[in-house]
Amino acid sequence: MSTQAPRSAHHRWRDVAGIHISLFCWVEQVIEDSDSGVLPSRLHQRGQVLGRGLHSLYVCFSDNVLVSIPPHLLRLLPDTPDVRMPMTPATRHASGAPTATSPIAIDSGAT
Repeated sequence: MSTQAPRSAHHRWRDVAGIHISLFCWVEQVIEDSDSGVLPSRLHQRGQVLGRGLHSLYVCFSDNVLVSIPPHLLRLLPDTPDVRMPMTPATRHASGAPTATSPIAIDSGAT
């Protein structure tokens, strides 16, 4: 019998450096892993985290493609652009995960 405590959901969503990945933050794929089915063409592309699965994050890339990626293949980006991908109930992936439509600019109120 194992004496280790079960991993909490909080620890599940950590990037390659061990930093927690929150929803709607920006990440890039930095590790190629053929076992997870992640395309090598996504390496070093920016994407926004739009959702979570049991063992993966749903990341929307600039071409509006939603990809399920294990968090340990990602790096959290320190800078976040003032753009957010909106989710609408009408746009859902076949798996039931949210998908994104075109990005919209967020008005920060700064003049």
